[in-house]
Amino acid sequence: MDDSTANRLTPASSADDLTRGERKAVDHQSRPSAALIHETIRTEGERELERSGFALMVSGLAAGLSIGFSIVVPAALMVALPDTPWEHILTSLGYTVGFLIVVLGRQQLFTENTLMPVLPLLQGPSWRRLGLVLRLWAIVLASNIAAPGSSRPSLPTRPCSIRRRRRLWQSSRERRWPRPSGPCS
Repeated sequence: MDDSTANRLTPASSADDLTRGERKAVDHQSRPSAALIHETIRTEGERELERSGFALMVSGLAAGLSIGFSIVVPAALMVALPDTPWEHILTSLGYTVGFLIVVLGRQQLFTENTLMPVLPLLQGPSWRRLGLVLRLWAIVLASNIAAPGSSRPSLPTRPCSIRRRRRLWQSSRERRWPRPSGPCS
C-alpha cells in the first residue's frame, strides 16, 4: 500500500512522526473504510440471496427457536433470583440472550435480515434480484413464525385450573408478577 492508496481516515494519516513502515503498520491495523464495509455486506448479501430454500428454512427455524430464549431466560431468572430491587435489571438483561444466540449463530431472523439482501438489489436493480429478495424474506418469515409452533409439543401441557388463571390475571395487574412454585400451581 503506497501513500496514494492509504486510508486517509486512519490514525496513521495524521501521524507525522512515524516512519513509512510504521505508518503502514498502523494503517493495516486500523478500522476498515466505509466502502470496504459496504462491499463486504453487499457480497454477503449476494451469497445469502443464492442460498438454497432449504438452507434458508433450516436457518430460519433455528432462529425462531433460538429467539425463544428471550422469553425462557428472563422467566428462569425471575424464578431463581431473590425478590430484590436489582432483580428486575438482571431479568431484563436475560431478554438479550435469544438475540445473541441468533446473531452469533448467524441464523436467519426476519427482523434482522433487511439490509444485507437489499444492498445487492439497490446496486444492480433487476427483476431477478427482486424475486430473490422476496423469496428470502418469505422463506425466513414463514420459518421464523413456524418455529415456535413446532416446539409446542415439547412444552408441558398440564392444564391450569380456572381459579389459578384468575389469580394470575389479578396478580398481573399488580406491580409484580407472581412467583409460581411449579407449572400452573
